[in-house]
Formats: sequence, C-alpha cells, structure tokens
Amino acid sequence: MQEKPERHFGATIEELAVGGYGDIRRVAVAWALLRKTTIRQFVIADLLNLKSSANVSQRIKQFEEKRQDELSDEVRNRRAKYSK
Repeated sequence: MQEKPERHFGATIEELAVGGYGDIRRVAVAWALLRKTTIRQFVIADLLNLKSSANVSQRIKQFEEKRQDELSDEVRNRRAKYSK
C-alpha cells in the first residue's frame, strides 16, 4: 500500500507527510490504509504526520462525510475504488 500513493496521487508517503493540513490526499491515503490494512491509527498518524490517532479518526470521519462534488477527481476515484 505504501507505494500506491505515488501511483494514485503523484506523491510518496514522505511527500504527503510534509503536506499542509488541508491536503485531502493525505487523509484519503489514511482512509484507504485504515479500510484495507491492519495498520493501527497511531502508525498511520506517524506515517502521514497527522499528529495523533485521535486526529486520524477525526479527519477520516470528516473525509467520509464529504460529498462527492467536494472532492477532486483523483480523490473521488480513489474513494470509489476503496469503498468496494
């Protein structure tokens, strides 16, 4: 899964980790990791520099509540793929 962010979003985990707070791609990767792997939230927080497992949980909840039209095409396509 760690090589997939680069393929899907054009950025590595390391590049996403230094992105700003509003970088929805970082939250999309966290969401996919949580849904499709057994990686714990505190590890996801460390990988993506999301501060804490509580923040990961909060950001993922916000991501799940976003409407499709609020997301970029790349994030919308990833969410659709990993929702299955």
